[in-house]
Amino acid sequence: MSLSKLPAECIHEIINCAENKKQILYKLLLVNKKLHRIAIPLLWRDPVMCESIIIKYLSELNTDEQKTLIPQRINLPPIKSYSRCAQYLEKLNLRSLFVSCVKFLVGSGYICQCGGTPIVRSIISSIIQMLLRETQNLKELSFMISEDEPDYPDISAFPPSQPGISSLHLSLEKTPVKDNVRLFIESLPNLCPNIREMTFIIRNDDEEISTLLIRLIETQLLYKFTLKCCSASAEKYIGILGSQRELRHLQLKELDFARIQGNPLNAVLQCEKLNQITISDSLGIVYDQNNLLATLGLNQNFNVTTTSPDLISITRINCI
Repeated sequence: MSLSKLPAECIHEIINCAENKKQILYKLLLVNKKLHRIAIPLLWRDPVMCESIIIKYLSELNTDEQKTLIPQRINLPPIKSYSRCAQYLEKLNLRSLFVSCVKFLVGSGYICQCGGTPIVRSIISSIIQMLLRETQNLKELSFMISEDEPDYPDISAFPPSQPGISSLHLSLEKTPVKDNVRLFIESLPNLCPNIREMTFIIRNDDEEISTLLIRLIETQLLYKFTLKCCSASAEKYIGILGSQRELRHLQLKELDFARIQGNPLNAVLQCEKLNQITISDSLGIVYDQNNLLATLGLNQNFNVTTTSPDLISITRINCI
C-alpha cells in the first residue's frame, strides 16, 4: 500500500518512530499534496533555527511588527510565502532565535556587535510578537541567560498571558544578570501561568534571581521538575518543592549534597503524588543502598531500585 493512502494518524505514528525525522519530512514535502500538508506542521512545530528560518519569519511580519525594523534599515523580504508556517510553532527557544538573528545580520552585511545591539533586540521582539500572534500551539519556552545574550526582548513583545505554555527550560550561566533579564523572569508567572514541566540549569548564585525563580515555582502546579545545579542554591529550590502537591517526577543532576544541610530531600515527603526521583552525576552521596534513604532524608515509603556512582533511581511504594 502506498504511504499516501494511509490515514494521517498512521503516517504520524510512522514518522514519530523514525530515527531521522527531519530528513523524512523534507522528502515527504516533495511527494504529493497530501503528504506535503502532513509534513509542514511537523517540520515547523520545532524548527532548527538558522538564517533561512529568520528570513521566513520576517516575511510573516505584519505592518505593526515591521515598524520597529524600518528605522534599523532592515531589508524585509518583499514577498510573503503562501504558506504561513509560524502558526505551527510548539517550541520556542529564545537562545537559538538570538544566535540565528546574529548570523542573519552578519550574513546580510550588517555591522553587528553581538552584545546588546538594538538591531538584534528589535528583530527578536518583532519575531516574537508575530509568533505569539500566529500560533495557538505554543507549549514550550526555553531560554539561556549568559554574557553574550542581547538585551532581552521587551516585555511588551509578549502578551499578558500564554496559558498554553506547559513546559519551561531555563539555563542561568555564571555571568552578570542584566536588569531587563530580571524584569523578564519577574514577568514569567503571569506570562506562563500553567507550567507543568520545569527545568532549571543553575550556575549563578544571584540572590535576587533565585528569589524570583522560587516565586515562579510557587505560582505553578508542577508535574515534573528537573534541577541541574552544583551550587549551594540547590537547597532553596528543593526546599520549596514541598508545596507542589501534584509533583510526580523529580530529576536532580550534578548536585553537591555536601553543600545541602540536614536531610536534603526531606521537603519532598510532602509531595504525596511523587513516585520517581532520579539523581545523576552528583557529589556528596555515600552509595550505600541500606542507608541511602536516611541520608537523603526519605522514609521507608520509598525504594531504591538502582544504585551506581552515576545514577540513583528511587521510586515510591504504593504511590497515590
